[in-house]
Amino acid sequence: VTIFIIRLKEEFKSRLFRSGGAEKYVVSRGHCQNPARCRVLHHRGHGQSGRINTRCRNIKEMHKIVSTIILQTRGLTKAYRGTLALDHLDLQLEQGKIYGFIGQNGAGKTTLLRLITGLAFPTSGELALWGQTEEAQLQQQRRRMGCMIENPALFPGMSAYQNLEVQRIQRGIPDKKRIEETLELVGLQDVGRKSVRNFSLGMRQRLGIAMALLSKPELLILDEPINGLDPAGIVELRQLLKKLNQQTGMTILVSSHILEELYQTASEFILIHHGRLIETVTANELDERCRRHVAIKTND
Repeated sequence: VTIFIIRLKEEFKSRLFRSGGAEKYVVSRGHCQNPARCRVLHHRGHGQSGRINTRCRNIKEMHKIVSTIILQTRGLTKAYRGTLALDHLDLQLEQGKIYGFIGQNGAGKTTLLRLITGLAFPTSGELALWGQTEEAQLQQQRRRMGCMIENPALFPGMSAYQNLEVQRIQRGIPDKKRIEETLELVGLQDVGRKSVRNFSLGMRQRLGIAMALLSKPELLILDEPINGLDPAGIVELRQLLKKLNQQTGMTILVSSHILEELYQTASEFILIHHGRLIETVTANELDERCRRHVAIKTND
């Protein structure tokens, strides 16, 4: 019996990663939906009242922690003709934070973003979005994301408004008003009817960001978003990302090789080099490490 209980515990723990937590066993009112399983897991029952006991509340607290993890990778690897672009990457993103994804050109940043968004497939390893790992489930969860990877795919013969209308129809977004709102967000409300072929590089970049924001995503992924933006545009983008994060709780992952710019935006930093995760640090930790100081040594 003891061995059986241990195996059930191990199975339950392994399923937390795949199912996104234990909430299907505990309802919001504090009652267990599966008392029989809970008795096996916690070595005791709930009694006739059906109220959850201390151990079951711990499971509920565990779910709160697990549910904040919206993206997780385990041993994620991608090889191109024998060359490793990503090498057994273990990464975890929590809800409501702005992440700065930093690395040199060729470090594997864009490769990881392409795997997350489904534009490429891993050679090995596991990727989970909101606790889901199966390919069909991943595709469903990607509807909750907005992304701009490398250069935005635009129709040059159409206006900015028409480009967003195509995206709206493809994604099944019913509200047409969302197009005007998004154009205003990125500062293109005055050129929405202008042909994209006459856009500057910075304006095209803004339109790409608008396309990523159109569906009001829970996770926003931007690959080198400041390319082509003038200094004023960079400041506006920085303010926009902070506003979206603070007002809507949107999780944001911004990839760049310019630490100075990400430093003013991100709350956490992911450092990658040659396809390997070097370190994840908070903004405060980075401040502490980069602080300048003078060391004075005396004979006393």
